Amino acid sequence: FPVTISMEKFKDNFVQTEKKDVIEFEYKKSESQIELENKIKSSNVLKHCQHISENESAYNYLLKRKLPKKHIDSLYYVSNINIIRENLAEYANSDKLPDVEAIVIPFYNKESILTHVQVRMLNTGDSFRYLTFEVEKGQEKVWGMNNIDPEQEVFIFEGAFDAMCVENAIAVAGASLNASQKFYDDNLKNYTLVYDSDYVSNKDIFKQIFKADVS
Repeated sequence: FPVTISMEKFKDNFVQTEKKDVIEFEYKKSESQIELENKIKSSNVLKHCQHISENESAYNYLLKRKLPKKHIDSLYYVSNINIIRENLAEYANSDKLPDVEAIVIPFYNKESILTHVQVRMLNTGDSFRYLTFEVEKGQEKVWGMNNIDPEQEVFIFEGAFDAMCVENAIAVAGASLNASQKFYDDNLKNYTLVYDSDYVSNKDIFKQIFKADVS
């Protein structure tokens, strides 16, 4: 059953429990998915965040976010987000994007199939920070489903970086937390919705909290 909580209350009350073993899922990928993942993981296309230097803006950003090393190791850096666009057949002929560097966040479903690629653009201000590319059609845009135990309580955040800081957590990548409630009910035994701390000043988020199906 779902529970609703604000980010501030979550930080005040959450006590990190003993780390549980992560469930291992079998990899089931099509040839096109394997090809895409090989491109994404290739040093000619992206740089693994393990290997970025201290003088790069991505390094300073990740340092500031205080992400666990295991999640930093799953992220990539790209000097221009158009490299991502050009390597995805669905977007290759779309309009050119701004020439900006970014941190790349892969999204996998519970079968560990790559479903989306999100970029967190750097040095663009607050107006245009995230962009998510669809890789596998018909899949929910949720980060972290391959890293959780759905039988235990799952914490659901709006952003992937917040979810990375908590065990057994997922993120809806900018979408409304309420919009995917059927997905949660179908895939999770027990979960808590954790809203961003701007819920007090953001009327839309404030309304979502009161609309959430809580018990």
